[in-house]
Amino acid sequence: MKKTRVLHIINRLNTGGVERWLLGVAEGLQDSDIQVDVLVHTEEPSEFDEAFTATGSKIVKCRYQRDPFSYAWRLYRTLKQNPQYDVIQSHVDHFSGLIMMVAFFAGIKLRICHSHSNRENIEPKSGLRVWYLKLMKRLIYWFGNKFLSVSREAERSLYGDVVPERKREVFYCGLKHLNEVTVNADLKQQLGLPSSSFIVGHVGRLSEPKNHSFILKIFAQLRKSVDATLVLVGDGELRPDIEREIQQLGLGEHVRILGMRSDAVDIMASVFDVMLFPSLYEGLPLTVVEAQVAGVPILVADNITKEAGFTDTLVDYASLDDSLEVWCEKLIKLHRNADNSVAQQRFRDTDFYMPKHLENLQQLYQGY
Repeated sequence: MKKTRVLHIINRLNTGGVERWLLGVAEGLQDSDIQVDVLVHTEEPSEFDEAFTATGSKIVKCRYQRDPFSYAWRLYRTLKQNPQYDVIQSHVDHFSGLIMMVAFFAGIKLRICHSHSNRENIEPKSGLRVWYLKLMKRLIYWFGNKFLSVSREAERSLYGDVVPERKREVFYCGLKHLNEVTVNADLKQQLGLPSSSFIVGHVGRLSEPKNHSFILKIFAQLRKSVDATLVLVGDGELRPDIEREIQQLGLGEHVRILGMRSDAVDIMASVFDVMLFPSLYEGLPLTVVEAQVAGVPILVADNITKEAGFTDTLVDYASLDDSLEVWCEKLIKLHRNADNSVAQQRFRDTDFYMPKHLENLQQLYQGY
C-alpha cells in the first residue's frame, strides 16, 4: 500500500515544545502507512536531527536568509524534486503564507497551516510589518486548505480577521513521551542541587517571550523567606543577559541553568517542587501540560490560554501586573495544596494523549 507522505516545515529541530511534539508524531507513525519528513530552514545541525532520522524520517534542508523570493524558488524546486509529498504542514507562523502559495503551485494536495503562538498583543499596529502580516494572512487563506491552531488564542492571532471561523479548527498537539512518567530519586543529587532546598523550576527557551527577567525577580523575592534554588532548563539568545541579571540580583549561588536537555520531563518529575511560567505570550504551552502529567504544580500567567490546564489541583494563575509578593504567595500556596493523584488519568482523557492524537492525525492526512 502506498504511504501518505507528509512534509512538516519548521525553522529548525531544537528541543522546543513544537519540536518535541513533532518527534513524538514521527516516532508514533513510523510503523504506519504515513511517512513523516521535516523541512528545516537551516543547513546547520540541530539537537533533534539524529532522533528524527532514527525514526526513518528524512530531514530536508532549505535555507532561508531573509530573501523570500530566492527562498520561494528553492522551496518550489525542492517540492518538485520530491513529488511524492501529499501533504505540507507549516509551523512557521505568518511566513506560512508564502509556503502555502509555493505548495499550491507545486501541486501539493493538502496544504495545512498550523498556528502555535498568540502574538496579538505584541505585533505592531502600524508600519511595514502590518502590511507584511496582512499579506501573509491572505496568502494563507487563498492557498491553504486546512487551518489548524493549538488554541483559540493562537487561532485568532493568525486567522482571526481573514479566515472564516467555519474553516478553522483547534487541533491540540499530542505528547507521547508523557505516557509513562518515572521519578529518578537520584537525579537531584546527580545535578548537584542542594538536597534540602525548595526547587523552583522553569522549562523553556531563553528568549524574550518566556519572561525570564520576571522569573528572576519573583525568585529573588521568594528567597527573602524561603531557602530556594531556581533551575532553568533551556538555552537561547538571551542567556548572557540572564546570567548578567542573576549576578546583579546576587543570585549566583542559587540559580542553575542546565541548558537544553532531552530529559526535561524527568527533571520536572524528579527535581522540581513547583514551576513558574509567566510568559508574555504563548499559543498553547506544552510545558504546562507536561508539568501536570509529571505531577508538578505550576503557576502560569493569566494571559496564557486556560486550555492547557486540564487539572484544577496543579495549575493556578496570576497576572503579570500582580506584585512579586502575590506571585510568591500563590506559588507557596499552590505547592502546599497540590494534588497530583488524578493527573495521569485525566491526561489520557484529553486530546493531548498521543495515541488519541495520532488517530486524529491519520484521519486528517488520509481523509482529505
